[in-house]
Amino acid sequence: VVKNAQHTPCYLGSPVKKLLLERYKCPIQIDNDGVAGALGEAVYGNGKGVDFAYITWGTGIGGALVKYIGGKPIVTQLDWDKYLSSWETSCGGENLGKLYKKPAEQLTESEWETVMAAFQKELLIFINMLHPQRVIFGGGISVGQSVRIQQMAKQINDYKITIEISGLGEDTGLFGAFALMR
Repeated sequence: VVKNAQHTPCYLGSPVKKLLLERYKCPIQIDNDGVAGALGEAVYGNGKGVDFAYITWGTGIGGALVKYIGGKPIVTQLDWDKYLSSWETSCGGENLGKLYKKPAEQLTESEWETVMAAFQKELLIFINMLHPQRVIFGGGISVGQSVRIQQMAKQINDYKITIEISGLGEDTGLFGAFALMR
């Protein structure tokens, strides 16, 4: 059952898995997009064999933690209300569209500077709360703003944290779906 649907509230409470099982009569695996992206990154991307926090930055902001136990990635969805809600409010793509009255891809350099200052502030709060040694970013805005994220990473190198952009591009969730099927 869909438990959280901030960007698609029409699905809230829908028994999606049951509906898909009835329609397609095949095994169904469903999870949160941040969890799927983190799993994709752990199995096929830059997160192979290392513990990390995965943050997806696109329409919204979500994520998960990956910890390897016995050589297997264990993925835990981040508590959105606790770790990500203010980050999404200030930097999520849908909210940027409302704030600037245009899609994120049309923001000016000056507007991106403002967004990235807020993004860095939220990232530092996140780092101070969870103390990850590595953060991997995925999602459409992360990919599109990878240069800005890497520049920001250099500014916060005092935290001794590795910050990367997913090597899987915008498809981390798709790779996560493949990993769920395995």
